[in-house]
Amino acid sequence: MTPAVMRHYGPVIGVIALLAVSFWVLVLIGASYAMLLEFSFKPERWQTELAVVGEDKDRASNCLSEI
Repeated sequence: MTPAVMRHYGPVIGVIALLAVSFWVLVLIGASYAMLLEFSFKPERWQTELAVVGEDKDRASNCLSEI
């Protein structure tokens, strides 16, 4: 492109690129937040993992037998 064309369309291309990058940054933030919510509001998952570690052997054997 010639310098005159770039002077005219350069800012437009820059704004489009900035919007595209901003969109993907927001998508990544949203995905991170969704994963945080998924892990923070499921206490049964943590209790099962703690039971398997060995704090509650009866619960661990029950969980494993259900699987």
